[in-house]
Amino acid sequence: MGNINAPEIKYFESFADEIASKFQRVKHLVDHRVSSGNYHEVILRTVLRNFLSKRYSVKTGFLYKDNNHVSNQMDILIIDENTPAAYIFQEDDFVIVMPNAVVAAIEVKTTLNAADFDTAIENIASAKRLYDLPAQLRTIIFSYQGTDASDSNLDTWFKRGGATAIKDQPVLGPHAISLFEQKTLLMRFNPTTNTINDGHNYHKIFQYDGEPYKNENGWHLSLLLALILGACESREVAITGRFSGDSPATRLIQAQSSFVDQQGYGLGIGRL
Repeated sequence: MGNINAPEIKYFESFADEIASKFQRVKHLVDHRVSSGNYHEVILRTVLRNFLSKRYSVKTGFLYKDNNHVSNQMDILIIDENTPAAYIFQEDDFVIVMPNAVVAAIEVKTTLNAADFDTAIENIASAKRLYDLPAQLRTIIFSYQGTDASDSNLDTWFKRGGATAIKDQPVLGPHAISLFEQKTLLMRFNPTTNTINDGHNYHKIFQYDGEPYKNENGWHLSLLLALILGACESREVAITGRFSGDSPATRLIQAQSSFVDQQGYGLGIGRL
């Protein structure tokens, strides 16, 4: 994939610094988990809106297929406003929306621990189950801070109930898992095709600039944004049958300098 006209990493780093500074500011002033957690979602929604056209709104709420098929509440929903009859209910940023209008969903955690990992996996699966083709919904777990993402901890998390429940349906899992403060990003990766965002297992993705393990959060953020914009592009292709050669996701992604850890993790399996 080319990277023509990609902004310099410093540009994305300014947004990453903004996310981190606002998080720290609220953390120092407020110790109420629910209230601060809600604002942490707002921080990320604001950054996402900067990169999306007015066609796509960034909200929170539930996906609704019918009375018997409703998702758990999702922290962030990216909605295609060109979809006819998209909403069942909406007030300010809270919505109940039809699945066919939702492009991507993000679970935001202030502090990601084992129990929160379970919850995030379950919430994402509840949304993806509403789709005939669950891979159509691009999904991310984003945490500001949390338990050390060591091999042993990740092994434990991927063996817990939330992951084990979808072991036989790995497509219901997230596309990416971000531990922002730790500068750790896990994405689906297929070693056979050497392709990111492919396969069912997760690998740590590192920035590589002469030597690995030099991740910067601007680079980290650019990959997440490219993942989301890629979902918007895929939706456009499905609707119009046309694909622009000047791909926004292609221009944003900074994967040419990536290094993939060969150690992988499987849902319900743990360390491979």
